[in-house]
Amino acid sequence: LWSGVLLALKRRRFNFDPPMLAITVAIYVYCAAYLLASAVNNALGADAPHLVALVTFLLFPISYSTWSITAKATLARIVVVASMAACFGALVLAVVQYYWLGMRAEGGAGNAIPFATVTCLGVMMCMAGALSGIERAKGLLIPAVLAGIIAILYSGTRIIWVAIPVSGIAVLLINRRRLEQASLARLLLIAAVMSLVIAILGFHIVSERADFLFSDWDALAKGDHATPTGLRVALWQIGLGAFRDAPIFGHGIAASQALMKQGFHDQFGMAMG
Repeated sequence: LWSGVLLALKRRRFNFDPPMLAITVAIYVYCAAYLLASAVNNALGADAPHLVALVTFLLFPISYSTWSITAKATLARIVVVASMAACFGALVLAVVQYYWLGMRAEGGAGNAIPFATVTCLGVMMCMAGALSGIERAKGLLIPAVLAGIIAILYSGTRIIWVAIPVSGIAVLLINRRRLEQASLARLLLIAAVMSLVIAILGFHIVSERADFLFSDWDALAKGDHATPTGLRVALWQIGLGAFRDAPIFGHGIAASQALMKQGFHDQFGMAMG
């Protein structure tokens, strides 16, 4: 609303730069797909509470026109510094929750997966900031990367454990020219120290989560879907079945819960969803 007021008073001009146009087109196509799917399924009324959330996406060009006037380098440094603070904060929360409360680290999200996902984004921002040279405080960025990774370990979120090296390699490839100019010995030393710390702190957590995973696989092989892994496999099977039934327009947003309940009941004899 404030962005709209600024544009109406002509204190800001509407921004038409190429990145904004590309993102706006993608967002509007996404929103149109939702509306079309609901209309085809005659579910506009049932989907209305979910469709209201799309308003935030539709207002993106207006909000972008306000904050995009900031110098890009300054904006990037703000993101990097904020990510650095988030990584340190994530570690503090993870230590408190894991050691004092005896639970998987989940921050304030109430769930370990979004906590680990957001922390992973913060780690990648810190890596990009350190490698690109956009932020000079590299002495804090590298510990922030380590802090974020340790926090993710404490979350026990296996999928994000896989995402860290994959996204990390992507960041390294993007900044490979900077790496060519850096001292190889120094980079290897930093990597070795970080790997050692992660291995020492994460060995018990990783082995514990691996035991849970193998136990879930054994149960799944016997047809037991009442485990975290089994439930995920069941959801994938239900989702693939729903996609085959309506591959283009889907079933509408509001139908998701009903499809899950029916799928769990009919295919797995479970009262879930």
